[in-house]
Amino acid sequence: YNIIVFDEAVPMVGEKPIKNEFDSFLNFVETVSRNREILGEKPVKVILLGNANKLNNPYYSGWKFTKTALKMIRGKQMIYRTPDGSRMMILFQDSPISAKKAGTSLYQNANDGFLAMALDNSFRTDETNIRSEPLIEYRHLVSVGEIGIYRHKSDRRYYVSSQQGQPYYDGYGIQLKMFQQDFFMLRVNYMTLKNFYFEDFDNELLFREYFELN
Repeated sequence: YNIIVFDEAVPMVGEKPIKNEFDSFLNFVETVSRNREILGEKPVKVILLGNANKLNNPYYSGWKFTKTALKMIRGKQMIYRTPDGSRMMILFQDSPISAKKAGTSLYQNANDGFLAMALDNSFRTDETNIRSEPLIEYRHLVSVGEIGIYRHKSDRRYYVSSQQGQPYYDGYGIQLKMFQQDFFMLRVNYMTLKNFYFEDFDNELLFREYFELN
């Protein structure tokens, strides 16, 4: 086989996750591809298709594409290629088909979140505590996926940054579940305290995704 097409790759919100989905998918591709590149053949092409249901899906997290997707949506960018040319992401926005579907009965009676997902290929987002903080005043607590979480040295203040350290958890699969269990109180503090700050909008969205606050 020369092409793998995986439809509905992005899971719906609330859908039961597949254990170690990203690693299992890579193993599947390896099984299909075998040693063709070593033998001088072209690699298998993989096409993943899906709606903008869940920002923190196994594939965005596994390839660290989450922030890239957010930047594309905000900048109305349709195509992104990795520097080595091995992967490409396409987000269809403002398509003619979506404009026509917006006038049908289903979409005229849908909520804003569904409309954004189904028509605009956008993930639901809203912004709160964004501000710049000096990291020297904080101690690194934990990192997960694409973010690092810090606690202030002298008071009960938290800060989420792109800078990371140890301990570190993957942003998907069993390690994400372990993070959610080990640092459950971060979720509680975020929901109950006002002194939880974020370096930028993307980091807050990722924090919410890792704790399934979407």
